[in-house]
Amino acid sequence: MGIRQSAQCPVKPEVLETVKLHSVVIYSRHLDPSSFKAENLLRRIGVDPYVIEVEFEENQRMIMRALFQMTGQVTLPIIFIGGKFVGSTLELSKGIKSGYIQILLKRNNVEITESEESDEDNQ
Repeated sequence: MGIRQSAQCPVKPEVLETVKLHSVVIYSRHLDPSSFKAENLLRRIGVDPYVIEVEFEENQRMIMRALFQMTGQVTLPIIFIGGKFVGSTLELSKGIKSGYIQILLKRNNVEITESEESDEDNQ
């Protein structure tokens, strides 16, 4: 059965629980430049995300299937804030620039502290 098939995925409840338990979750791949960039974008605004490197998980295929069923996305990273799927690195970057991510973080009581580095980028 392929990743796109609609049968209920047995690890989906575990993925949902993880996304609800942690304010900011990134499902990523180890040493993947896009995943690394997503982590750094969040850290630059003072957020320490909960990162799951999928390839090190025993049930990685099932996790990917659950993530696809939840988001429609098959590529990593897959980012959740406050239980809400926000996209991948590109959407995260655009959301930070527009202020949407900061609003979403505040709504979910995630404390953010902008670093000096990001202050310099705004000048």
